[in-house]
Amino acid sequence: MQEEMRQLKEVNKNLRRQIRQRLGDCLENLGFEQLLDLEKESQEAVYIIRERKLKVIGNKLETLKKKVINLGCT
Repeated sequence: MQEEMRQLKEVNKNLRRQIRQRLGDCLENLGFEQLLDLEKESQEAVYIIRERKLKVIGNKLETLKKKVINLGCT
């Protein structure tokens, strides 16, 4: 039980460190390769967010077009 608790605390600590690094903190201990990996992960995250945003905007646009068509027909 104590070993499991220790492992969970270690996982928690690592996740908190990763979050801080993604926010731009605690970068001084990272090597060049780790910084490149972090940059790549950030760029991939931005791409995913941009794709989701465009999909949401497209869906809203389609909905509004349908509403305009329905208003024109009534």
